[in-house]
Amino acid sequence: MYIFDTMQSIVSTFLQSIVLYIPNLIGGLVIMSIGLVLSQIVRKLVTSLFSVFRLDELIKQAGIGKKEQVKIWQDLLTELAGWSVIILFLVPASEVWGLSKVSDILNNILYYIPNVLVAVVIGFVGIVIANQTWFATQLNQLDQRPQQPCQPWPDTPSFSLQFLSS
Repeated sequence: MYIFDTMQSIVSTFLQSIVLYIPNLIGGLVIMSIGLVLSQIVRKLVTSLFSVFRLDELIKQAGIGKKEQVKIWQDLLTELAGWSVIILFLVPASEVWGLSKVSDILNNILYYIPNVLVAVVIGFVGIVIANQTWFATQLNQLDQRPQQPCQPWPDTPSFSLQFLSS
């Protein structure tokens, strides 16, 4: 009979622990749900800010890149903002769940996100400056080139033209 009493004590302690943990689990899930919803709202907000400021048109007018290249930067910043909100809400959820080490790691990631954002902005500004510099040097070279009438290409054998076109 002693074994059955021990088993009953173990099972009742286990079930009691589960029942006591359920409110923490539900609370953490509620916090995470709020974070996921707010993350989607922030992503849509950032996307709408890009369309309001017409960044793609400004960049296209500046000659920085094509619309697809600008879209990559917009997507990167949008995802960075969305994941920042998710991590921001994951920290208190992990605290509610009793995962203190996980919340410490998430805090470190959260502290690192501004550095990533600054790196993205610096990279973007670097591309803008590099493209403008390249464009200016190309114009400079065109101005310094002596004006000669265009010479037609010398006669090339037809097989080389066929080779180049295929």
